[in-house]
Amino acid sequence: MHREHQVVARCTVERLIREMGLCGVTRGKPVKTTKAD
Repeated sequence: MHREHQVVARCTVERLIREMGLCGVTRGKPVKTTKAD
């Protein structure tokens, strides 16, 4: 919505995403802190 130059509150975006069943983009790989041997 920001790309279309509309001012929208974050809570409104969260509600719309939930209602539409969308999920956010995950970038990169998770960091592994331990090695299971």
